[in-house]
Amino acid sequence: MNRFPAILFDLDGVLVETYKAWFHLLNAAATHWGFPPISTEIYKDIWGQGIQADVERFFHGKSVPEVETFYREHFQDHQEHMITFPEGPEIFHHLREQNRGIAIITNTA
Repeated sequence: MNRFPAILFDLDGVLVETYKAWFHLLNAAATHWGFPPISTEIYKDIWGQGIQADVERFFHGKSVPEVETFYREHFQDHQEHMITFPEGPEIFHHLREQNRGIAIITNTA
C-alpha cells in the first residue's frame, strides 16, 4: 500500500506561474473601472494578498464579490502570460502509474 495514496499540488508556483497573468488582470480591472494603472513596483509588494486587499488598495467603492466576478470572467483573457512548468505532465503520468490520486488545490480564480 502506498504511504501517500494521493498527492495534492498547489497550482501557482508549482504547476503554473501566474504572476504576470494576475498583474495584467489587475490592470485590466483598474482600466475597466477607471482606476489608475498599477505599476510593477507596487504589484510585486502586494501580489498574492487576496481580493479583499485588492479592493481596499485599488478598487475603492467596489465590493469583493464584484471584483471576484470580474477576475473569474477575465482571468483566461490573460492566459498568454502564464508559464506552465514542463515537468507537470510527466510527474502526473508517473503518479498515475503508481495508482496514486492527484488533486490540484488553489485559491487562483
